[in-house]
Amino acid sequence: MTEEDDATKYAERADFLEGDELYGWTVDHEYFRSIQRKIIQSGAKLLVGPRGSGKTHHFRYAHLSCKDNKSGPLTVYVSFTRYYNLEPYLRDSREALQIFHSWVLAKILIAVHEDFPDSYLTASEDQPALNPGSLREFIAEAERGADPSVMNKAHRSLSISQVTALLETIMVNQRRRRVVLMLDDAALVLTPEYMVEFFDIFRSLKTLKISPKASVYPGTTEYGPRFHADHDAEKVQAWLNVNDEKYGVFMERIARDRLGLTGDLLGADVSKLLAYAAFGIPRAFITMCRQFIDEQSQSVQQQFNKVINGHVGFRKSEYFSLADKTPQYRDIIRVGWDVFEGMVEEAKRHTEESIPERKATIIGLVKNDDQKRERMIRFLVEAGLLYELPPVSHGPDRDYGRFMPHYGFLIDRRAFVKGRGWSPAKIISGIEAPEKKHPIRRKMESILDADALRRIELNLPACKDCGTERISDHQSYCHNCGARLIDPSIFEECMKIPVDELPITEKQKERIKSQTDIRTLGDIVSSADPASELRKARHIGEKRANKIYRLAKSVEEEFFS
Repeated sequence: MTEEDDATKYAERADFLEGDELYGWTVDHEYFRSIQRKIIQSGAKLLVGPRGSGKTHHFRYAHLSCKDNKSGPLTVYVSFTRYYNLEPYLRDSREALQIFHSWVLAKILIAVHEDFPDSYLTASEDQPALNPGSLREFIAEAERGADPSVMNKAHRSLSISQVTALLETIMVNQRRRRVVLMLDDAALVLTPEYMVEFFDIFRSLKTLKISPKASVYPGTTEYGPRFHADHDAEKVQAWLNVNDEKYGVFMERIARDRLGLTGDLLGADVSKLLAYAAFGIPRAFITMCRQFIDEQSQSVQQQFNKVINGHVGFRKSEYFSLADKTPQYRDIIRVGWDVFEGMVEEAKRHTEESIPERKATIIGLVKNDDQKRERMIRFLVEAGLLYELPPVSHGPDRDYGRFMPHYGFLIDRRAFVKGRGWSPAKIISGIEAPEKKHPIRRKMESILDADALRRIELNLPACKDCGTERISDHQSYCHNCGARLIDPSIFEECMKIPVDELPITEKQKERIKSQTDIRTLGDIVSSADPASELRKARHIGEKRANKIYRLAKSVEEEFFS
């Protein structure tokens, strides 16, 4: 196997795999097949899971499977990863929602044209607004933040009925019985206004012949007042419970069939431990397997500990990155980490007391009507740090939300084994021990001290004119000076990331800053010709300029992923 093949095999994101690779390396397992059946069924569905749980993989696989299968539905796959490029319109234009609405529909139409070009052109020949070339131009303008006054007015008036009519016409042309719309990256968490609009569109796209599906996060996806997630669509769980009886076999198949790992390379017990430490996230498992093989420590124990330490450190930093993306929740996210740490310690202490006969990893938190506390827990679920189980009730005022803290953190703190020795088999035995009959029951007040509880508040930006702090997150005008309050742009904050923080060499950073006009990430990714500007720096030719541009784009994508 070539180095390039090996790198592809260990690719962590389905977005980066070619169709044949994605199709050929998919693990055939009943858990996977059950989700595939849901995706291609009729009816609206929401594919729910945190980052890395495989939502994109499921959609792309289903799309490829149906593409040449004439007995299956006509499928359309669309990714909305670049929605954040439209975020500045929310601050600068009254037409923001109209532009976003048309952008969503245009993205769907272009996806249809790419898969069925001849049928598309036939079905849309009398409608200039559906011209693929001008639709692509409109999408590019919107993602570039063009002035609304210069945009093509026809595309900004695209309607749901135009899209559904065209889809059903092509469906008949292709001799299919129905249409499945796969709308990936639909949890537009950095722009809740767009998220509400998106699910209005989602609901309206559903017809007798068209079944929309969308991938969402388990914690913070906001559906808006007109979309009821449990009524308008069926939720499909794409995050496998680490205690599910199918879990071990599914992860073992990933190691064997996807990664081609044998006992010589990893060891059966180590592979199993890494699978449990991944906590149901295939991307995390693939990453840890690669790191373990690459690690050249003196012993298997040192290799394993280094990989686990790195994994829990990354999970922590990824969680805290939410504070950069949603600064109004900065303190809530920080206090949330204290809650998570408290839950891990509770699970560790109770498991140590009962292991090896029983483990105690399920924690029941008394439900509270405080929306900010609820949002705090939602962030932990979205980050994949807490796995939510069905709630339980033990009588009036004794309703509990049930959660499991991330097993990687419990493994890192030796919660599943007694004594000082290191034995993968004993750790696995502890993990696979039956759960105690009753979960650990706690109130938030028993996990956090009074000071932390007071910090569960929104961080609202002050008035830019007089500096007075806001008193409400719904406030439009300053209560002190009357000036209009403007929310900070998350997109613009990303564009301000300095060159010094890009993953390039120190010499390249110095040359770019001293020999070009580039100072920030935005100067690179927003430039009409970034390669030419980068090549003004000494020793940066065409190949290096392209590589720096790709690295800059990866920083942008990771910021908003």
